[in-house]
Amino acid sequence: MIEKNVIGEPVSWYLSREIIYFEFADQADQDEYQVWENLILINAQSPEAAYQKALKHGFDGEGEVTIDGRRGRSKFKGLKTLVAVYENIEDGAEIEWQEYVVEKDELESLVKQKEDLPALQPPAFMQK
Repeated sequence: MIEKNVIGEPVSWYLSREIIYFEFADQADQDEYQVWENLILINAQSPEAAYQKALKHGFDGEGEVTIDGRRGRSKFKGLKTLVAVYENIEDGAEIEWQEYVVEKDELESLVKQKEDLPALQPPAFMQK
């Protein structure tokens, strides 16, 4: 089945969440891993094609890395999610959503103050 966007055209954009983890060369038996969850924009003509491209992207990203002076390897664990984008990619387009129910007293905890938003903070690697 070909999915359609909000104006009836076939969906051609997808969002993939890939899970990447790090194995350190100086630690044979790791009990915990540093993990990156990357949100990747995929252009494909079908959900299956998007899935294959998302897997390729994840595996292509594997390689040697150095984190905090420690050598190791980044490894692709798999996909956390793959969703279609139903709006055209443009300023203000809704590209992902989540729906859930919260108690009234939890509602305030869902939002952050301006100074706490990640886009307004220097990246972690620049803070050292």
